[in-house]
Amino acid sequence: MISEEVKKQPIYYGLIILLLFIAMVSLPSTALLTKIFGENDYRFLSPFVFRPIFVAGFIIFAVKIGLGKYFITKPTLKSLIFVLPVLIIAINNFPFFSYFSNKLAINSNRFEIGYILATFMIVFSEEIVFRLIILPLTAIKLKTSRFYQVKVFAVSSAIFALTHIVNLFGGAGFVSVLLQV
Repeated sequence: MISEEVKKQPIYYGLIILLLFIAMVSLPSTALLTKIFGENDYRFLSPFVFRPIFVAGFIIFAVKIGLGKYFITKPTLKSLIFVLPVLIIAINNFPFFSYFSNKLAINSNRFEIGYILATFMIVFSEEIVFRLIILPLTAIKLKTSRFYQVKVFAVSSAIFALTHIVNLFGGAGFVSVLLQV
C-alpha cells in the first residue's frame, strides 16, 4: 500500500530518487577503483561495483514508500514482454557494425563480455529507477488529470530523457548525448 505521505508529495519523493540517480551516474567510479586497487582498466568493471549498491537502495526506498507491488509480482508471459525493451536497448548499445567489420579497436581481450555486462547493468539500473519508481510516482501525481495515462508516459519519458544531459558533464559529446535524449 502506497503511504499517504507519498500520495501527498510524489514530486518530493521523485526528486529524491532523481538526485540519487544523478549522483550514481556522476560518481567517478572508474577513478575511485583505480585509486583503491591501483592502475588498471576498470571501465567495464565500474558499473558492477557501485550501481548494484545504488539499485538495492532504490529498491529498498521504493518498497518502504509502498511501491513494492511493482517489484514483487508473479511473472507471467505478458509481463515478460515488458523485458524485451530492456534487452533490445542493451543489445542496441553494442557497436555491432564496427565489431563485425573489424573497424573496432579493442584494447582489452575481455571487451565483449565486459561491454555487454556493463551495458546491461546500466540499462537495468535505469529501468528500475524510471519504470518502477518514477513512472508510478508520476501516475500518483497526475491521476486526477484528464488523459492522465498519456501525460504520465510523456512526463516520465521526458524526465528520463533530460537526465541524460548529465552525460555532457562526464565528457560525452553533444551529438551522443542528443541521441540519448
